[in-house]
Amino acid sequence: MRNRNQLEDQRELMELCTQIRELIPKNEYEKCEKLLCMAMQKHPHAPHPHNLYGLLFEAQGDHRTAMKHFRAACALDATYVPTQYNLKHFGTFYSWGKWAYDESDCPDEQEEENYEIHYDTNGIGRIVKEQLIFGRK
Repeated sequence: MRNRNQLEDQRELMELCTQIRELIPKNEYEKCEKLLCMAMQKHPHAPHPHNLYGLLFEAQGDHRTAMKHFRAACALDATYVPTQYNLKHFGTFYSWGKWAYDESDCPDEQEEENYEIHYDTNGIGRIVKEQLIFGRK
């Protein structure tokens, strides 16, 4: 019984992602907000509605509120990949890539991360992550 409810909840949340994906480009923000409010009431512990709310606020140009919703989604489920992707995407000065409404929007490839050891004058090393910015180190 519980598995059936979980599957039904997942189906509803995926359907919500599809609806919001269709409504945001049409600028139907009020309809999105109504759907998301109902989803938050029905699924208070799911990250999906907060992630989608973040995208809605980004579409409306309210970056600060969008980031709050992405962080709320991450707090509810830190393993939800679309939220991680959107935090990384919108948490920079220059947004890149596409928006992640659901898992299908997230690239499969893992980023290659390069690390170097930098030594100070006392010979103590620390690991520093190299970041590529627009193809340059």
